[in-house]
Amino acid sequence: MAQLGCVLRLFSAVTPADVVPPVKALPDKQCASDPLPTWLLKKCVGVISPFLCQLFNWSLEHGSVSLSRG
Repeated sequence: MAQLGCVLRLFSAVTPADVVPPVKALPDKQCASDPLPTWLLKKCVGVISPFLCQLFNWSLEHGSVSLSRG
């Protein structure tokens, strides 16, 4: 857990080349409450990886991660 007041000042932007392999390596299982089946995420990762990168990079840049589920 990060210490209060820690700041990430420098990071390398995430690229589709960083995102696609780990997503494809995910196990083919999921939680029943997960709205996106893992098999579908893996099948579409090439198309959605730019959007995932934008989300990850925004989160790193702003130091914010949304944990809400509703």
